[in-house]
Amino acid sequence: MNRLLKFILTFCAFMVFVVNVAAQGIIRGKVSDKLSGETLIGVTVIVEGSDPMIGTTTDLDGNFSLDRIEPGLYTLRFSYISYSTSLISEIK
Repeated sequence: MNRLLKFILTFCAFMVFVVNVAAQGIIRGKVSDKLSGETLIGVTVIVEGSDPMIGTTTDLDGNFSLDRIEPGLYTLRFSYISYSTSLISEIK
């Protein structure tokens, strides 16, 4: 039971605060811990299914930016040590 509770809390603690795609083809966002509100440094952000792979990591303020992205629908994969991997879909 403890493991399940820890998994659920970890999953809930991971969130994307802001993600948007500007008209010029840039996906920007900020990643923070849902419970504490602290920004997360070094989170891996990858566009699912991109070939070649498109990705980046968050900076010291938890911000990330993916440039030269064609307008459309995307799924982003966020992964970070000790957090569950999260997928955010329908980024426009």
